Amino acid sequence: MVRIIFTISLWMLSNLAFASVINHNELILDTKDQQWFILHNDTDQTVWLNAVINNPSASAGWGSKLDPNMYSLLALNAKQLQFTCGLLLQLKFAVVPCQRYLDVSQILSTSENKPVVGSYWVVENTSLNSLREQAAERGILLNFQ
Repeated sequence: MVRIIFTISLWMLSNLAFASVINHNELILDTKDQQWFILHNDTDQTVWLNAVINNPSASAGWGSKLDPNMYSLLALNAKQLQFTCGLLLQLKFAVVPCQRYLDVSQILSTSENKPVVGSYWVVENTSLNSLREQAAERGILLNFQ
């Protein structure tokens, strides 16, 4: 099993350099190589992330739900992924500005020669401690200090 080790502090988690562009209502993640992003819903409302797919062929699985004060970990490999954010209000989907609901942090350093490659949700909609545990089960070690 390939193991990737990340060392970040809780303070750094919310203060890492943004590796994304928030343009109006959208969140755009753009990478040239393998990157990992932590998304945190810091509000009291459930946010739905919907991928904007230009060529809808094999694009299933990019939408995700993020409950209040929950985290997700996204792996992204050499591509651009664009999301809109929304809320379910009275059984209708309302697009909302992502920057009002999400904190997005890029994991800046890894210590591994052969990182896990690919684009996928590593962990979705969980507490910070559970995010660490579930990521470790997939060979990605997050060390919060």
